[in-house]
Amino acid sequence: MKKTVYRTIMTLLTSRNVSNALRAYTLSKYSRPLIKPFAKWIKFNQEESQKKLADFESLSAIFTRQLKEGARPVASGRNIIVSPADGVLTASGKMMGDDAVFQVKGSSYSLKELIGKEELLRAFTHGSFAVIYLAPHNYHRVHAPVSGDRLRSYALGCRSEPVNRWGLTYGRNPLSGNYRLITEVATDFGQSAVIKVGAVNVNSIQLTAFDRLIEKGDEMGFFSFGSTVILLFESQYIDWIEQGEDLNIPVLTGERIGQVMGE
Repeated sequence: MKKTVYRTIMTLLTSRNVSNALRAYTLSKYSRPLIKPFAKWIKFNQEESQKKLADFESLSAIFTRQLKEGARPVASGRNIIVSPADGVLTASGKMMGDDAVFQVKGSSYSLKELIGKEELLRAFTHGSFAVIYLAPHNYHRVHAPVSGDRLRSYALGCRSEPVNRWGLTYGRNPLSGNYRLITEVATDFGQSAVIKVGAVNVNSIQLTAFDRLIEKGDEMGFFSFGSTVILLFESQYIDWIEQGEDLNIPVLTGERIGQVMGE
């Protein structure tokens, strides 16, 4: 019953008209009265923000705020994987079986549905994954978790449901069904992918870096609202800071979340 009610409500909220109206409002000057309440809610840190609170012209501008250089130190080491975003590490581990299924918060997700390309499926079928959830109050920029060569970026999906606990429990496979932007990166220890998954009413995921060479910690893009980043690695020999399908570990951009073993 809960699942049916939830999905009915999400069908209404994620309609194109509602989504476009919400986006237009958050980008407009009419959203400015919400900036101060939002800043209070997220405990806005002026010391790390490039802009002063008074300089933000819309609610969207503070969602997508940039930080001062050095505000998020990046853990060194060629084989060290860092968090691509501020948020919560909600799951990490290895792909399960030849069907390449991974578990998050009690739900199973198909790697094939997530990435949509057969050649990538072969690369990651026996690999490793990590999922980082960004709440609306988090810093919304996404950074490279490792260094490597950017091969390509492509988009999949056309809807966006919540990716919070309610969404993962009652939604229609939001991690593999939502609009998502996938960036493939070739590393010294195999193929990897950074998957940026859109949240409710927001299909706006912007890329900000297009150079072929990506250095760990480089900005890759940003979300216009809270969302999720999924990391995939061809290597199955990754020692995550913690492994499981129902984690709740706060992380900051640039912090060590794993290490490729044997490197």
